[in-house]
Parts: sequence; structure tokens; C-alpha cells
Amino acid sequence: MWYISRPPAYERSFSMAIEPLDRLTGRESSSSGLAALARGGGLPGIALSGGLGGADYDSLITILQSELVLEPVVEAVRAQTQDPDFDHATLLDSLTVEQAGRAKILDVSFRSRDRDLVQRVITELQSAYLNYSTETQQMALIRRLNDINAQVAVQRQEVASTQASLVRFQGQNQILDLQSAGEALERRRSEVLMEQQNTRINIEGTLEKYNNLRNQVGLQPAEAILVANLSESPVYQSLLTQYRALESEIAVESARFRADTPMIQALQDKQRQLMPLLEAEVERNLGSAATSAGLITPQTLGYQGSIGRNLAQELVASINEIQVLEVQYQSLSQLYGTLSGQLDNLVSLGSNFREIERNLMLSEEALKGLLAAQQELKLQLEAETNPWIIVAGYDLTTPLEPESRLMRGLLLGLVASMILGLGTVFLLEMMDRSYHSAEQASEGTHIPILATVPWARQIAALTHQTYARLVPLSEPSFALASTQRNVQVPLNLQPLDPAAGQTRFESACQDLAANLLLLRAKSAVQVVAIASCLAGEGKTTLAAHLALASARAGRRVLLVDGDVRQPQIGPLFGLRPPAPKHGAFTASEWVPETQSLLDPGHLDLLEFSDQDAMVSTGFIASSQFELFLKKWRTDYDLIIMDTPASLNAAEAKLVSQYADGLLLVLRIGQTDRDLVTNVVRDFRTTSQTPILGLVANGIT
Repeated sequence: MWYISRPPAYERSFSMAIEPLDRLTGRESSSSGLAALARGGGLPGIALSGGLGGADYDSLITILQSELVLEPVVEAVRAQTQDPDFDHATLLDSLTVEQAGRAKILDVSFRSRDRDLVQRVITELQSAYLNYSTETQQMALIRRLNDINAQVAVQRQEVASTQASLVRFQGQNQILDLQSAGEALERRRSEVLMEQQNTRINIEGTLEKYNNLRNQVGLQPAEAILVANLSESPVYQSLLTQYRALESEIAVESARFRADTPMIQALQDKQRQLMPLLEAEVERNLGSAATSAGLITPQTLGYQGSIGRNLAQELVASINEIQVLEVQYQSLSQLYGTLSGQLDNLVSLGSNFREIERNLMLSEEALKGLLAAQQELKLQLEAETNPWIIVAGYDLTTPLEPESRLMRGLLLGLVASMILGLGTVFLLEMMDRSYHSAEQASEGTHIPILATVPWARQIAALTHQTYARLVPLSEPSFALASTQRNVQVPLNLQPLDPAAGQTRFESACQDLAANLLLLRAKSAVQVVAIASCLAGEGKTTLAAHLALASARAGRRVLLVDGDVRQPQIGPLFGLRPPAPKHGAFTASEWVPETQSLLDPGHLDLLEFSDQDAMVSTGFIASSQFELFLKKWRTDYDLIIMDTPASLNAAEAKLVSQYADGLLLVLRIGQTDRDLVTNVVRDFRTTSQTPILGLVANGIT
């Protein structure tokens, strides 16, 4: 009764954005340059304008609820209502300030049973908070502007200092353009190197000429010089002619007379008398050193013909040329070394020069950024915009608390219906004993998931089929159920068209085939049995599609329909049931016959007639089947054996004993988890065949 009769309470609230709207919506604002400068380190320790950025909202809310901010509100409301009891504590009791989720928005609300008081307080709160934001922004802008002014002054000094360093460096090293100076030095050094190589070639050519002349003349360099000089003296040439004439006459007379005859001795005396004259002429032309050194010999005197004199002169000229070229080569070598040293020094100077230029560029860019921020802050100070904005507000004119029992009844009914609905959902969840995901099935059975097969329409019933009315597929795809009654759609055995795409079901079967290939590489898994806990879980369909996917991947596959009482694989491929065997025969006399579904040896099918179920079961249990299985292991890469419907059936365990591993097909959302646990435990107790993994069928 008190709940209904008490007066209603009123509440009004508003939302306040503490960041400009352009920043909240992601658009660039006028302060985006300041924000980028602050992030880049140009404004250390400076918060973003008008907003809090990464500020502490709890601290802001505490400030907004403080007496310093709310005192103008209290005074204004007290003056309007003439209520002396309205104070800061009274305002805080009904005032709520909180952040709107994780947004940069504050929700402010005030609640009271006095409707006029709510209106007055909300109006004064909006004015007080906006004034506070404006004053705070102005103070923050002034502080930031002072900081930027100080940084601008420091940055100007740094730019001036760097420019002075650059000018001083250029003056000390007499370099205005480092790159041009380096290119000029490199060109000059290349020219010197070319001249040096040409000089070396000339030296080698002159040396070759010198050696040839020396071999022709037969004189030493000093002797050749004497001969060349004496060839220019007419007195010496006259005396030399007389000396040779006497020598020739002695040779002629020696053929007639002996050496001790007066005739020969007289000629020899004349020749000896000419020798001092020759030596005197040599000394007069060449100096006493030539005669004292014994350079005037008969051999020297023997090459005084015109040809000999010319060769001697050429020999002397080649000697002089070699000496000049060697001096030139040494000078070029010294010049090349000097240029190389200057270039190396320029390289070392280049690093310093580039460092100064880089520092100057960075300093100028920093100064430009600071000047832009300075100008932007000045514009913000002149604009005097309000950084906080009232973005939403609403007024509840109806009471927040119900005035009749009808509202309370509706509320209680709503709560009761919610509780009833939750209870129903919980009860249905407790009654549902099936697995709802592949992860649940793997955790409940402790068996890994090898593949997840997406949901597809079920294949039509296999009983009472009209085999003469098989409907072929118009496009290459895996077979789905036909909408026609009593008509089974056969699997399409043609290669898939890459342009037609690939369904999720096809991809799942190909993934399972790839996983089996990996298992075979690790643990020699060649014969795989496909089983399930109950009929209708998609075991046979999966076996057929897995065989087809493996064959299309290039593997030789044998598909064995181990369900001898209700064979189902043949109809999936549009095949008639096999004819029963005629005559009396035993299981040991059975000779299995396979049918080729693709190219022979790529995908073959072995199935049994349901009319020979007893004999077929005996054949599978006999050693004859084991011998055939050994042969098939050599003929095929993969043998897939479809088992009867339930893994607990004796025929299923009989077929699975020949397999290297077993795949357990489980339909998600259908098979009871307790049944799955019991079947797996019973199979592991009675069979040695390992369970390779689960295939979760019907994933949505």
C-alpha cells in the first residue's frame, strides 16, 4: 500500500561528451596537429586539448562532484527555491555522474520528488560543467602555449647553432658543395691514372727499343755516349780514319811479311803514334775521365761508321727518353697518391658534413612543427570554443515508480515468465543427452576428431527402390537426396569441374582423405573400417564419399560393403544389387568379384548379395577372406570397409577385426552420449582394432 501511495519520483539526465565531436566520430579536427605533435614527442608532458585522452575518469568524476565545482549550482538553486537546507550534501545524495560504458561520454542525472527542483538543478549543472570545461581548457591552452614558446626559443637557438657549424665547416675545408668537390677529385684522379698507365706503356716500349739498339751496337751506355760525342769531332774522325787505314795496311802486309819484318814494325809504329793523338782528342772533347777509365778501346773505335754513329745516337736518345719517362711516371704516382689522400679525406669529411646537414634539417622540421602548434594554440585561444558538448538529454515526465497495482503486477509477471523460461531451457538442456559440438564429443569419448562433416540433406530411403528410374546428375557434384519419392540419386563418378567450385561437404571428405593419408605415413594405416553407434548416422554415405574423394586424389581404392544383410553402397552409385550365387558351395569356395566404378584399379567395389547373407558372413570369418585381403593390400593404396549399422553388432566387430584402424561416425545433436560411451567401451574390450578418431557428422 505504501508502495502505491507514495509520491512519484522524477529524474532528468543528460550526456556530455568530454571530447570534441569530430574526434569522437573519427574526423580530423583543428587540434589534430597538436595531437600528432604530442605523440611525436614535440610536446612532452602536454595533454590533449579539451579532452582527457587517456585520463582517469574516476578522478574527473570526483572533481565534478566536488564542492569547488558544485558550489555555484548550490547557490543558484538555493536562491531560486529559497530553501536554506539545500546544500552540497543534499545535491550529492541525488546526483549521479558516471562514464557511459567505455565511451568518452559522461552521463549526469539528478533525481528528486520535486519536479521543479529537478529542472533547476539540471539546468545549473549543465551551465556549471560547461563553464568548468571552458576555464580548464583556457588554462591548459595557456600553459601549453607558454611551453611551446619556450621550446620555440630553444629550437631557434639550435637551428642557428647548427647553421653556424655548417658555415664554419665549409670555411675551414673550403668546400661549398661536397658532392661536386668529390666528383672533381675523382675525375682528376682518373685522368692521372690514365696518364700514369700511358707513361708506363711508353717506358716499356722505349726499354724494348733500347735493348734492341744495345744488341745491335754492342756498346755500354757510357761507350755509346762517347761514340756519339766523338762522331761530331772532325779532327778525331780524321785521326780515326788514318788509324783504320794503317790497320788495314798492316793486315794486307801481314799476308806478305812476318810480324818482325821492318815493314810491319814501321806500320805498327805509325799506328802507335796515332793513339796518343786520339786520346788527346778524346780528352779534349770528353775530358780526362774518359781516357783514364779506358773507355777508348778498339771495340769502341770499330763502330765509327755512319750507320754505327746513327745507332749510337739513337741508343743515347732512348736512354735519355727512358730517364725522362721514369721521372714523369714518379711524378704522376706522387700526384695520384696525393689525390687519393684528398679523396679519402673528403669521404671522412663527408660523414661530418652530412651529419651537420641532417641535424640542421631535423632542427628546422622541429621548429616548423612547433611554430604550427604555436599558431594553432593561438587560434584556439581566440576561438574560445567549449570543449565539452551536451550530446543528449531527456526528461521523464511520468513517475519512475508505479502508482497502481497494475504496474507492479505486470512487473512481477514479467519476472515470473523470465524465471519460468530459464527453468524450461535448463530442463531441456538437462534432458538432452546428445553432443552438440565436435569438441564435446571429443572430450566425452577421449577420441580425437579427424573430420567435421557439414549438414546436408539425407539420401532417400534405400528400401523399395525403383532401380529402373535412376536420375543422373546434371552437374558434377556429390550426390544429395532426391526430392522424388522412391528414386535414389546415384553418385557422379566424373571428375570435378574446378570452375563449378567445391561444396563444404566435398571439402570435408577431402580433408578426411588427407588425414588418413597422413595417418598411413605415420602408423601404416591401409585398411580402414567405418562404423557408427546407430543406424542413420551417415556411416555408409561417408564411406562412399570418402572412397570417391580418395580415388579422385589419385589413390587406388577398394570399397568393401561389409553389411551383408542390408548392402547399401551399390545403390548409392546407381548399381543393381548383385545376383545371388547358384548352387551349393561353402565359404572356402567363395571367390569374391569386384566391380570397377572408375578406371580399373582406381575405385573398385566389393559387395555381397543379401540373399547369400549366411555364406557371405562365413566367408568374411574364414581364412580365405584374410588371404584375399593380403592380396588386396598389394593391389590397392586404401581399403575402406563399411560395417553394419551398429558397432555392437557381431558382424560389425567381425569386419573391423581385419582393419588397421576404425573411424567412428557420430551425428551431432542426435546420438545419446551414454550410448556412445557404452559402445566405445564395449568395442575396446572385445576388439583389438584401434579407434583412429571421430567423424562429427551434421555440423551446422
